[in-house]
Amino acid sequence: MSYPGGKGNVFQHIINVLPKHRTYIETHLGGGAVMRQKKAAARSIGVDIDPIVISEWQNKHPERCELVCADAAQFIRTFPFSGDEVVYSDPPYWPSTRRRPRIYRHEYTEHQHLELLNELNQLPCAVVLSGYQNEAYESILTGWQSITFLAPTQKGLREETLWLNYNLPQELHDFTFIGGNYREREAIRRRQETLRRKIERLRPIERASLVSWLMEQYSLTEGQDEGRSLYA
Repeated sequence: MSYPGGKGNVFQHIINVLPKHRTYIETHLGGGAVMRQKKAAARSIGVDIDPIVISEWQNKHPERCELVCADAAQFIRTFPFSGDEVVYSDPPYWPSTRRRPRIYRHEYTEHQHLELLNELNQLPCAVVLSGYQNEAYESILTGWQSITFLAPTQKGLREETLWLNYNLPQELHDFTFIGGNYREREAIRRRQETLRRKIERLRPIERASLVSWLMEQYSLTEGQDEGRSLYA
């Protein structure tokens, strides 16, 4: 499924910032490249106001996630968040940042953007928001981190931004796509495969000794203060 602003070529960048979570919520689902490519959570929810999108997902990916046909801000306002969720929101681009004024079946006004930002700003969980840089987002999302990457468009590469309401995590939900680009990801994959083969050849007591050393040297508590979310 291809949609304007879809993340089919850049989903790795988003997956590489998602912290561990039990519930994954993707608003403005569209083609749902992140939803389809990431490791499934215990519960996954896809939200889109377009009934055609929901129908296509029901036909093509009925087991992937719960589907909700609703306005994103309204869904967020009424969902019983507990704090162990990750919300990824990929709304239509802010109107003034687009090269064409109308590209979506369901357009998004500035008022709708502001309403969405207000709801996201109040959530007690991790939130990732994608879009193009604009003054409205920067003025409202104070205290949020932002990272940028180049995304292909019909007119060439363009810089896209991810806004995060938490510090970059030390431990990801899904490590499959770590690396800044294809070459880095392949190099990491080869190194890890080599390490796995070496570890598999160790005697059980040697593996146990290695695991003990890793836990002592690289305890998960080491990065908790650095990676603590702003919402915690």
